[in-house]
Amino acid sequence: MKFLNVSKMMDSRNRNKRVLSIIMKEKVNRGINMKKFIYLFEHEFNYIFKYVLLLCGFSIALQGFFIWHARRGINVYTYIPFEEMFIGSGAVIIALISLAGMIGICILSFYSNFNESKSIYTLMALPQDRKNMFFAKILAWFVGFISLVASQLLIGILGYAIFAPTYLKELGPRNIVETRVNNGLFLSFVRSDFYRIVMPLSFEGFLSTFAILISIIFAIYYSLLCIKGMYKREILAIVVVIQLIVVINVLRYRVQLPFEYHNLYISSGILFVITGFYVWDSIKILRKCTFI
Repeated sequence: MKFLNVSKMMDSRNRNKRVLSIIMKEKVNRGINMKKFIYLFEHEFNYIFKYVLLLCGFSIALQGFFIWHARRGINVYTYIPFEEMFIGSGAVIIALISLAGMIGICILSFYSNFNESKSIYTLMALPQDRKNMFFAKILAWFVGFISLVASQLLIGILGYAIFAPTYLKELGPRNIVETRVNNGLFLSFVRSDFYRIVMPLSFEGFLSTFAILISIIFAIYYSLLCIKGMYKREILAIVVVIQLIVVINVLRYRVQLPFEYHNLYISSGILFVITGFYVWDSIKILRKCTFI
């Protein structure tokens, strides 16, 4: 009996050692995978960083110039709120051009993997899961888009700083208004059609903006992947059309703010489902394709 008990204890200890060994191996593998992912992300982000920096600088400088030029034409007879001047100055058009520029940077980043010295063929030779390359590139693009959004918030603050002295110069001395509004920047952001989308103040609005942004980023990658491999173009067209319909309807509602309420959670859910399809099918294509 004692021998059996000792044998059981030894078996139990061996099992525990094997379990601990498996756990340690899994932790080591996770650490290695994380290092590989960080390396891929740094590789992707370093490529687009200079372009994103130039794009954000171009956007801020040009928008600031147009806001300054529009402010010069404001006097006591033509005074308008900042949000109206922001749209009338052409700053929103520059923002849309910058958005198109960011999409162009993503396209350039995708095709650079086939032309640069550290091409996709070199990266694919590394012992790792192909989805790491997918998520590393997506994360780099996401940081680029967030940088562009941050530049728009910055130009909103700088633009209001350029605009604010107009109040003191034109309206203050004439006593056209009795009291000065101290939270004018916040109110301008609330009233602005553009900043209701860029900087939503409710969780529902934030989730809607996030869903739109994420779906656009994944749609860019999935579209380029299908076009490059001449794969599933019919499915791509159908899904992209559905996504565009949802995004356009959401943006139209959020800009116009009609009296009838629309639940943005539904549209956000649809966009997340579409994004999930992009993720699933992109990884599936990457693991099976032969063109990379």
